[in-house]
Amino acid sequence: MKSVTVNGITLHYEVAGEGRPVVMVHGNGEDHHLFDTEIDQLVKAGYKVYAPDSRGHGMNAPMPEYHYADMAEDMYQFICAMNLDKPAFYGFSDGGIIGLMMIIRHPDCLGALAISGTNLSPAGLIPSFIEEYTAINEEKKDPLITLMLTEPHIDPEDLRNIGVPVLVTAGENDLIRQSETELIANLIPQSTLIILQGEDHGSYVANSEIMGRLLIDFLNKRWIESIHDEEKKNDEKNLRVFCEKRIDDLLAKPCWIVDIFPEQVPGESPGQFFAVEKYYLQDPSLRQKQQNIILKLNCYYDLILVTDGEEIRNPLPTVWMKRLGQEYLNILAGEHTLITVDQTDTHMTVFSADERILAMIRNLAEAEGLFMWKGND
Repeated sequence: MKSVTVNGITLHYEVAGEGRPVVMVHGNGEDHHLFDTEIDQLVKAGYKVYAPDSRGHGMNAPMPEYHYADMAEDMYQFICAMNLDKPAFYGFSDGGIIGLMMIIRHPDCLGALAISGTNLSPAGLIPSFIEEYTAINEEKKDPLITLMLTEPHIDPEDLRNIGVPVLVTAGENDLIRQSETELIANLIPQSTLIILQGEDHGSYVANSEIMGRLLIDFLNKRWIESIHDEEKKNDEKNLRVFCEKRIDDLLAKPCWIVDIFPEQVPGESPGQFFAVEKYYLQDPSLRQKQQNIILKLNCYYDLILVTDGEEIRNPLPTVWMKRLGQEYLNILAGEHTLITVDQTDTHMTVFSADERILAMIRNLAEAEGLFMWKGND
């Protein structure tokens, strides 16, 4: 086994597999071998499993007393020592308590959490269990039994702040009151509750493939899906920031006008400019010509359509048809060009110093019977 020093103690642990990381923590009086079956399942499913023995358990040195707060901090520091970025965490029994306390204290440490047979306080244990182990502890003091009978004391309201997907499981005949399990699931916003019929506290975990199947299904659907959603949000945010900066930079470039007029109409023109402009603005063929230019340009350059509410990379022709003439558009073309289209104007404005793309836009404009001329910088 490997070992690492965290929170002032040494923890022994095993690592298996390759893929997204899953940390697994056993219950009271056990060690990581409780999960031998689940570890094999997770590795085959493409996950990398970290299975530490909690303090005083397995190969770790025994302690004179135990507190869940210390054990939760052990696991948080273990995750940091392993350089894991928001891993999934599965805790059975005491391991579930550790997982809850850890994410309450360190809200951003996990990407997903699964807990089995977990209680918020000793009152969440069934009376027969408390009676049995109180008698055992009175006969011979055991610091691990004392831990179960006196802790934890998790404030139920703190569960409302857990912001990751959580799987909550228990057996139909668990030593945890079912009302306790239901309370935990009801208070966690993104929770999934499963009560396993015919199972007790650990029958579906030890030497069983049941929990492994549930865990893999949960991780594949809820955790990986949430990762993809977060990545999509980050990509969209990054694209928005990129577009805003690129537009600001390109607005300082030389300006060109693609218009129905061969040059700027003077303000003191004796003609009827406004009437003619209004006529062409009502003519759908003008927007069709602009659309043709944009669509053909998109065959040569990557285009990003930027509006007040969204950024769309290389929109479909039907999207261009809908948007042109209905709203103000910024269009990023390649790396060095910005095209603006305003529904209240007959022209498109091109901001660019790239002679190649300017020549192409000029050719496309001429093919549509439009003019391109230098604007006022």
